[in-house]
Order: sequence, then C-alpha cells, then structure tokens
Amino acid sequence: MPFPAILIALLFAILPTTDAHSRPSPTPRPTATPVAGVPITVTGTIYAMSCLLREEIRESDLAGCSRTSLAHGAALAIRESGNGRILGIAAESPAGDPAGKAREFIAEAVRIQGRLYRRGGFSILVPETIQALPATPLGSHAG
Repeated sequence: MPFPAILIALLFAILPTTDAHSRPSPTPRPTATPVAGVPITVTGTIYAMSCLLREEIRESDLAGCSRTSLAHGAALAIRESGNGRILGIAAESPAGDPAGKAREFIAEAVRIQGRLYRRGGFSILVPETIQALPATPLGSHAG
C-alpha cells in the first residue's frame, strides 16, 4: 500500500463515522423553577425608588420627588421602619401596574402584607393589602 493510501485509511479510522448532516441532539435545558414568594408583613414609608437611592436628597424632599417621579413612571419602594431596608414594589403579574395599590400611599406610613421574592441579590415585594398607619406626632415613638 502506498504511503498516501495509508494516511487516507488512517484518517478515515480516526474521523467520526456520522454523516455531515447529523448533529448530536441538544442537551435539554432545565426548566425554570418557579420562585415562591414568602409571606411577609412590612411597616414603613412608600417612596419612589429613584428618590430613595439619591444620596444628596433631603428627607423633607422625598415626598415631592416621589410624586414627580411617579408621574414619570418611576418604580415605587418601601423603606422599612427601624432598619431602613428598601424593598422594591411590584405588581402581581408582569403586565400589571407596578405602582398599583401603592400609588395612593406616597410618603405615608403603611403596613403592607404581601409576598417577598428574592433573586440575584434583589428583593421585591408584591403587596396583597396596604393599610395606612396613623400619623405619629413629631418627637413621639411608635411602639
């Protein structure tokens, strides 16, 4: 057998025996596991998230900033009483109004009962009920 014939025979022995048009079946993607919301009750004040995240904003300007921002489509959030944690507020479904039930409570102290969802280091609250809390006089402590 001449030298080139040996190389060709060797080449066919090494190459895969599938034809050029067949491909391995794709690995099935795992189906996304639905994220279950955790029931939660949160007490705090509702503001526009964009206003809460500004370092230079004064506390007295948060209400006006939030109302203006909401008129331009800003997302809302609740800043929890006591610990200051900020939770974004979302609608029950992606097609729902994200401000939904919370829009009438801008800059008010509220208690929200809903479901907390966490993913990628971010927490979002989907309100089921929102209740306005009575205003406390300046200098007094709620407790």
